[in-house]
Parts: sequence; structure tokens; C-alpha cells
Amino acid sequence: MDATFVRKLAKLGRLGSSHLRYDDDFIDRLNYQITGILLFLFIGIIGIRQYVGKPIQCWSPQEFTRGWEEYAENYCWVSNTYYASVSNRLPDKPNRKDLMIGYYQWAWIFLGVQALMFYIPCILWRGLYNQSRFNIRRIIQMSASATDIIMPLSEKNGNASSNTSIKFIAKYLDSCIRRRHLGRCKPDKKLNNNIKPGHQVSTSWCCSHKSGNCLTILYLLIKLLYILNAISQVYLMEIFIGTKYTFYGVYVLKDLLRGLHWADSGHFPRVTFCDFQAKKLGKNHLYTLQCVLPINMILEKVFIILWFWIVLLFIINIFSFINWTGRLLQSRFRVQFIRKHLHIMGTLVSSDRPMSRHFVEHYLGADVVFIIRLISTNSCEFVASQLANELWMIYRHRRHAELEDMKFGHASLSPSQKSKLSGVCFGNSNRCVPLSSGVNNDDVV
Repeated sequence: MDATFVRKLAKLGRLGSSHLRYDDDFIDRLNYQITGILLFLFIGIIGIRQYVGKPIQCWSPQEFTRGWEEYAENYCWVSNTYYASVSNRLPDKPNRKDLMIGYYQWAWIFLGVQALMFYIPCILWRGLYNQSRFNIRRIIQMSASATDIIMPLSEKNGNASSNTSIKFIAKYLDSCIRRRHLGRCKPDKKLNNNIKPGHQVSTSWCCSHKSGNCLTILYLLIKLLYILNAISQVYLMEIFIGTKYTFYGVYVLKDLLRGLHWADSGHFPRVTFCDFQAKKLGKNHLYTLQCVLPINMILEKVFIILWFWIVLLFIINIFSFINWTGRLLQSRFRVQFIRKHLHIMGTLVSSDRPMSRHFVEHYLGADVVFIIRLISTNSCEFVASQLANELWMIYRHRRHAELEDMKFGHASLSPSQKSKLSGVCFGNSNRCVPLSSGVNNDDVV
């Protein structure tokens, strides 16, 4: 057997490996990865039952030969059957079309389409985040490599190697930030004037590469797409099965718990009927066969499990969307997140708190904070803290260098510009806080 094929097959089982592309959170992977595995497991079970053995068996008249029996069964399998109670008379021929059951032949194809639909948001996310000018894939890979180096504490050179990777990521992010600042779009003054300090929705309301929030908004739209996908999957399943109930999973489970037989409920019937014509001696003869569908026993359990799983995913996706929306769009949570990591590294003192707000809102922006959150979620808290600290050091060094350069032209500056020499100004206001002074509660959240 080819060794390359064996290696590729082995990679499929490494769901917990740090070398996989973890450029999202666990809830996203629950949608396209875990659900995809579950759907392909169901496809395998249905395929084995459908193609190994007989998926349908019909009670044929005694006059049928073996060849006629196989023909009748194959015809009934591909042309659909209809359900009618065995204890009652068969419905009239015009009414039999409304009782047709046509999902059992296409169940495995439908499950494959569902798996593809669950993967579409992931494909869009990985295809569109490259337009944000951040190489997310490379950043996550390098942070994962730094995590692999940090975790074995017994290694002597681990800390130095991890610092090299983190410094490289920090310099790369700093270059992206500087390119973004060359053409930053102007914030909406009227909107932010009516919002309390620390609760602004975003640094800038224009979504573009230069606004610093394009990647954040894209991720939230992908989260919203996962929610819409779950809703559409539930309705597609109900249309595919042809049920008359909106919440058919609840009704089917209720029938099973009450011990209601399928012959009474009509859900996934095991015994159906099939009409077909055969030509004998130049004349058409109409036959009605009674058939057994063993595959419906499996489909009943598969679609009940799948229905409740997708409903659970829908609820989880809503909570995940609300959680990420609050953490990414509210200024207060962004500042608290970065300050927490700076406190872990021990580089943030009380006098730096006004400067740290300016660092988060005007230097990093929502997109870089989001990238640090991804690293914290998927790699390691310590790696995220080191990266935030490296960017903080770069920002402080550049800030102090700018202040030193501004001192040479001190005499020609306006009063508001003079105040910037010894402090940090908030937003577009003229209110500046000295770098060495304390901070009021109104200035810092």
C-alpha cells in the first residue's frame, strides 16, 4: 500500500492535534467538523444497509418467477412506494400520489448535501479573511509552534525559540497596523458623542482594510451564517421527509416514548405498497405489491438524532454569536482583555492605564484584538500574553520616540498639541491625561 496514502489517512484522526488549522473557535468546529463526521457516519450506516443485502422486499403473487420478483422489487425501489394502513382498504388510485414516500432512496445523498452546507461558512471564512491583509493561517501556525515549544518546560532552549516566533508575529502585526494607519477612515463623531466612554461599539464604523474592524465584522457575519444554516437545515429535513409537522422531531420522539406504533403514526413506515404494470400476452396487467422497507428503521433513528443535534447547534450558535459580538464590538471588553494579558506579563502599571486604552483602540484596533483572542482560544494564554506584551513594547517605544521628536518644535505647537507631549488624548477630544499621573474612574473602565 502507498505510504503517502497511509499518512494522509492517519491525519484524519488527529482531531485534537495542534497542527490543524484552528483559525476559529470550538463552536465553529462543532458545526463543520464534528457535524460533518456525524453525517458521514450516518451515510456509511445507510449505505451499508442499502447496498449490502436487500433494501426492499416485496410480497409478489405466486405466478411471479424469480426474475419477475427481482424486477418488481427494483421497480418499486426506484419509483417510490406509498403508505396505507394494512387494516383498511387501499385508497383510490388518484389519491395514492399524495401518499407517496420518496426519501429513502436519496437519504445518503441528502446527508452529503447537509455536510457540504455545514462546511460552506468555513470555506467562506477561510477564503475571505485573506482579504483583510492579515495572514491568519500563518499567524495561527506560528503561535501553535510557539505553544509546542513552551509546553515542555524541561527544554532549555524552548523559551528563546518561542520568543523569536512571538517577536516575528508582533513585527508582522505592527507592519500591518502601520499600513492601516496610512489611510484610516474617520470615525463618526455624532454617534460616539451620545455613548458613554468605554462603551463605543467600534473604533470606526466604515468597514474596510483601513478601518481596523473588517476582519471582526467578517467573523461575526460567518457566525450569523452558521445560525441561518442551522435554521435552513431543519426546514430542509422536514421538506425532504414530507412531514406535515413543523417540529417533526418532537412529534416522532413523543410517539416513540408513548409506544405508538409506526402503523398508527405513519412516521417512517416499514410496510408500504407499490403499483406497477406488466405486459403479458400483449395486455397490460396492474399489480399492487406489499413491500417491506427495513431501511426506514435506520432512517427513523438517524433523522431524529440529526434533528435534535441541529436544533442544539442552533441554540449554541446563538449564544456564541451573542458572546463574540459583545467581546469584539464593545470597547470596554477589548480594553479589559488586553489589560488582563499585560497584567499577566507584569508590564502594566496604574499610570499606564490611559495609555493602554489608546493602545487598544487607536493602535491595535478591533482586528488585532480579535487575532490575539484567536491565539488565546486555540493556542495558549501565555502566548497571547507574550504577543500583547511585544506589541505594547513596540507601541510604547514608538510613542516615546514621537514625543521626543515633538519636543524640538514645542514653541510652535498649539495648547492641545502641547498636552500630548506629556500624555495621551482620548479619541478626538482635547482631554489628555499625563502618562505619569493617576486615572479617574470616568477615564478608565
